[in-house]
Amino acid sequence: MSLTTRRPYPKSAPKLPWRLNVARLKDPVTQELLSANIKTALELVPIEEGTKTDRIWGAIRDAIYKASFDSVGTTKRRHQDWFDENDQHIQSLLENKRTLHDK
Repeated sequence: MSLTTRRPYPKSAPKLPWRLNVARLKDPVTQELLSANIKTALELVPIEEGTKTDRIWGAIRDAIYKASFDSVGTTKRRHQDWFDENDQHIQSLLENKRTLHDK
């Protein structure tokens, strides 16, 4: 009987959240929408007696991030040096490739 040991692999890092498109906050309508979404999201956070503080803060963080994500969306990655932005055919092909890659 022979025993072999496996080499330990490092744990993968936690997945980072998407970057929010904060440039959209220049619009007053978006500001109001974000304010309303955060207000309703925080009302839905369950805060019960005896819950650990870390869990409460995590729930608040997640609620605020989700409301912000729904209000302002994410930033788009753009490589301006590669293609002309006016070429719609190339842009549609790249968008199709990205959607297929995300599935």
